[in-house]
Amino acid sequence: EMTSSLVGSEMCIRDRIAWDNDKKQAYGQETLIPKQLKIESQTVRAFMSVNTITKEDHRGQGIFTILGNDALKQVQAQGDCAIVYGMPNQNSYHGFTTKMDFTDLGAFPLYLRPLKVSGLIKEYLHQNWLTHLMKPADLFTTYRNVKKPAELQFTKLTKENMFLADMFWEAIKDKYPIMIKRTSEYLRYRFIDIPRRKYEAWYAMKDGKPVAFVIGRVMEVAGMQCGMVADFLFLKPYAREAKCLLKYLLRMLQDQGAVLAGCLMQPFADEAKILRNMGFFVCPKELEPQPFAVIVRLCGQATTV
Repeated sequence: EMTSSLVGSEMCIRDRIAWDNDKKQAYGQETLIPKQLKIESQTVRAFMSVNTITKEDHRGQGIFTILGNDALKQVQAQGDCAIVYGMPNQNSYHGFTTKMDFTDLGAFPLYLRPLKVSGLIKEYLHQNWLTHLMKPADLFTTYRNVKKPAELQFTKLTKENMFLADMFWEAIKDKYPIMIKRTSEYLRYRFIDIPRRKYEAWYAMKDGKPVAFVIGRVMEVAGMQCGMVADFLFLKPYAREAKCLLKYLLRMLQDQGAVLAGCLMQPFADEAKILRNMGFFVCPKELEPQPFAVIVRLCGQATTV
């Protein structure tokens, strides 16, 4: 039996669940979370595919394909979506591209930077003698005091100052031809009102206006505590301020236990130049925790928001 649930109002999640009535348990799920994409001068509705899950003892029965196609039919029938996209892992990539007509647009590079070499070796290699040997290298990777110009302030995004998100979006929205619309509504639903995840979201403020934005959190990847940068954007004249802000976030994540920093970023972006300037490097494909391919499926005529 396939069931659906809709959560929220404007930010409405499409959720398809395979349910066993006899055992009273779910054995599959496909969730689409809402996005708004700015494409040139238009804003269109989109969904991102997440939480594609099938219980191990029910795999190979076509549940993944049924749930996925059912979710796609749902958004198409409601006529409120132009694009569905995702970044599937190795288990679901084949099903998306061969059974649900998704197109592979290529992969995002994963940028990495050690935050504490000795801690990285301890968590990844579990070699205590090498950990002690490499402690002097921490001096070259660990962030200590982050210096910033006196006229620059760092302000944390909270429920009380969500207006900063709308101010920054109005200023940044034309930077790239295609962008996720980062309004206060979106950032609150995606990062602030999430009880199980703690994100650090900060703006660099100059002359009373936000000029750069960064958000990240500490998470475990391959047995290591990693500080993942979920978003990083800045207005073109403020590269120096953006660099200070990113250093500030990385220092914070480092203090929370992160030994490695990571960020998915297109190499042509101005923000990627900052990453490279700060010592980030592209992770070799053979060392990636998973491929980061972007897949997309058009669902009909673009629905202007």
